[in-house]
Amino acid sequence: MLPDDRAAFIRKCVHIADGRPLVFKLHPLENMCRSQKEIQKYAPDARVLTEGSIDPMIAACQVLITQRSTCTFVGLALGKEVHTDLDINQLHGLMPIQNNGTSALRIGNICRRVLNTPMSELVPVRAGFRSRPHWEQADGF
Repeated sequence: MLPDDRAAFIRKCVHIADGRPLVFKLHPLENMCRSQKEIQKYAPDARVLTEGSIDPMIAACQVLITQRSTCTFVGLALGKEVHTDLDINQLHGLMPIQNNGTSALRIGNICRRVLNTPMSELVPVRAGFRSRPHWEQADGF
């Protein structure tokens, strides 16, 4: 992993923002005082948030910029313009399969099948002594 160059990252964010409002949400484990000073040095008009849930912030943003964060997946799932130090093509490949709104139905069907399967059949599966039940294999799960 490359060392963190905060100044370069902030300048990159300012460039990408291109005059739009810029908001930085700090990681809870960051040194808040130091980070705020660094941000204000290179992006004096930026807003710096030290608390709050990141997911609604991502939902409300136009563009998401991350370094190396799982938040990147949230931005991709929401169809946001995402800039990251991570391999964006690899991230797209790791995204959960989208099923045109049918994921909840599929998950519900699997849960119903598990609930209706005798425990004597489930215990060996969980212990790894037996292959998946036929009903699970038939659906491609």
